[in-house]
Amino acid sequence: DYSWTDIRCPFEKRRDAACVFWDNVVYILGGSQLFPIKRMDCYNVVKDSWYSKLGPPTPRDSLAACAAEGKIYTSGGSEVGKTLLIFLFNRSILIQVSCHSYFSKIGKICPDTLRCSHGMVEANGLIYVCGGSLGNNVSGRVLSSCEVYDPATETWTELCSMIEPRKNHGLVFVKDKIFAVGGQNGLGGLDNVEYYDIKSNEWKMVSPMPWRGVTVKCAAVGSIIYVLAGFQGVGRLGHILEYNTETDKWIANSKVRAFPVTSCLICVVDTCGANEETLET
Repeated sequence: DYSWTDIRCPFEKRRDAACVFWDNVVYILGGSQLFPIKRMDCYNVVKDSWYSKLGPPTPRDSLAACAAEGKIYTSGGSEVGKTLLIFLFNRSILIQVSCHSYFSKIGKICPDTLRCSHGMVEANGLIYVCGGSLGNNVSGRVLSSCEVYDPATETWTELCSMIEPRKNHGLVFVKDKIFAVGGQNGLGGLDNVEYYDIKSNEWKMVSPMPWRGVTVKCAAVGSIIYVLAGFQGVGRLGHILEYNTETDKWIANSKVRAFPVTSCLICVVDTCGANEETLET
């Protein structure tokens, strides 16, 4: 219905964090205020309730996260200029172990995953990491490289690089394609959009956005990609942008303005079939 609904969070503000929706809960991880925040804030969408737990053992900001096979994975990020490894959170064993031990370091790290301000998505049980900045978000080299992580074998595989190096971009999965939307390279903001074809292992350009931004916050629902917030360097995105992946067409939706906070987090929430009694059990 093209409307925004306000949900107040009782915890302190944070920026440059990551968020994931899984099993009716939105998890907010990492980020910083004056210093990186170690606590993980959680919002149960069905119960409309907030609570917090310990987050990854190394607090960091400018990280990325996604959910896969009942686990939450985080990658990259920075802490006082240092890049970090990949961690997972297994909610299924939360009741059985102490809070400080349900995050653990996993897998053999791939050198190019030592990045921040990148994109990370789950697709068909695999985890894709694309773009970002090597070193730090201010002076680090902007990357076009991409890797995929297989949780079953704990192995990394290098993929075809993006056509355009980019950081602070949107990264979404739609029907066997991973779309990289906007962001910025070493020269400034980008309006171009490209997608990775999982079957052919190649990137292809599509129609550019009708707006150029140095940060892009977007999400995909069905075959539509929604750009819901963004920053241009001199101003923020005015109205929501919609991209139809089937027709390769962009429209600026004048029905509702974009989210006013450009450093926000966005994730898709789907509570279809949620059972309150099951959740309580």
